[in-house]
Amino acid sequence: MKTLWVFLLLFVVSWPLALHAGLDGRDKPLVISTILPWGEFLKGICGDDCEVKVLIPPGSTPHTWSPSPNAVKDVQDSSFFVYTDDCLEPWAKEFLAMHRDTGGADWWFRVSSLVGKKCPPDPHLWLDFTFDQEVVSALVKRLSDIMPQYAKSFRKNGQGLIMKLKSLHESYKRSLARCKHKTMVIAGHNAFGYLARAYGLETLSVMGISPDAQITPGSLGRVIAFLRETGAGAVFFDHAVTDRIARTITLETRAKAYRLSPGVSLTRDYFQKGLGFFEIMEENLNALKLGLQCE
Repeated sequence: MKTLWVFLLLFVVSWPLALHAGLDGRDKPLVISTILPWGEFLKGICGDDCEVKVLIPPGSTPHTWSPSPNAVKDVQDSSFFVYTDDCLEPWAKEFLAMHRDTGGADWWFRVSSLVGKKCPPDPHLWLDFTFDQEVVSALVKRLSDIMPQYAKSFRKNGQGLIMKLKSLHESYKRSLARCKHKTMVIAGHNAFGYLARAYGLETLSVMGISPDAQITPGSLGRVIAFLRETGAGAVFFDHAVTDRIARTITLETRAKAYRLSPGVSLTRDYFQKGLGFFEIMEENLNALKLGLQCE
């Protein structure tokens, strides 16, 4: 955080120069998201009318990433900035104090405001596809207020994006309706609570919601005992972290390990394959159908 304040001081001193640059040499307004899901929604809404950037690069997580000078400058120059909440991205609040438009709140949007909380107990809001539709509607409104010349295009694109999210929701609902097993066993932190509840599933994790939580012999033992007693054949792990815990569990049981992605801390191979939020969620669904033995 100390390093971030050094960056902020440097850019606050220099920001009057940036004001004279208008779009800072860009042909399109710059729109910034902290993480991929909101960034993909912004790209879907903006189409060709905005330049959209996602701050957190492949291999990084919101919990551990620290803003670079370039990231600070991008946010300073942006027309619109979107982040999740004040706890998942604690550094995001610092950006709000150094933007050129410090007199108003129109240029930034905290997604968790839609649930009335600055720090929801579970920050993985994007894994609720019905809630995502509300997010898209809110982003369309805010972008239209900021750039009214593109409002018609934003509304049209937003409607198409909402239809994609509805289709994704229905695909999950249909595919997970009849599964032999109803518990997602997670070998890592439990990022999938919203997704599980939306489709009548439960989660059992060796850790809590926070990736900083510690695994204990007791929590690991409970997971292994559950798999042995129920005959469940799958343990799921976050693709972006080590599968060491999952491998330990599979050695103690007959379960098979399947990778899931929360859709944020992506590995570079996802980007190299050109996979976005919707493709990643489809891969997750395929893994869930196999692991939970769904008809």
